[in-house]
Amino acid sequence: MLELMDKIYGELLADVNNISLNYNKFYIGLNINDVSDNILSFVPKKKFLKLRLKMEENQELEDYFDEKGFDISYCPRMGRKDYTIKVSSYDDYLIIKKKLTEILDKLKKDHCIELINS
Repeated sequence: MLELMDKIYGELLADVNNISLNYNKFYIGLNINDVSDNILSFVPKKKFLKLRLKMEENQELEDYFDEKGFDISYCPRMGRKDYTIKVSSYDDYLIIKKKLTEILDKLKKDHCIELINS
């Protein structure tokens, strides 16, 4: 699943300046300009990869992923509000890539993340 994570990371965040992966005990987050900003984090498991998106609850988003057949859950734990989406393969990712790109573009803008060539 780490190989899948690397592909997804490369495709979704290729336009962000000064970004790197931040390996923690239970998840892999993002460092942007040497500061932790986990708009997207990864939790690799043996048979699937969890993608966690830091954002407010959105019923339309839940309906979209449910319609596509993905396991999605919202967790407003300890002030951190995030969605978790399980992806089992690169083909699964390709099904939702367009929607993930839209979500991350909005999150990048909301978090004032500097993009390459902007």
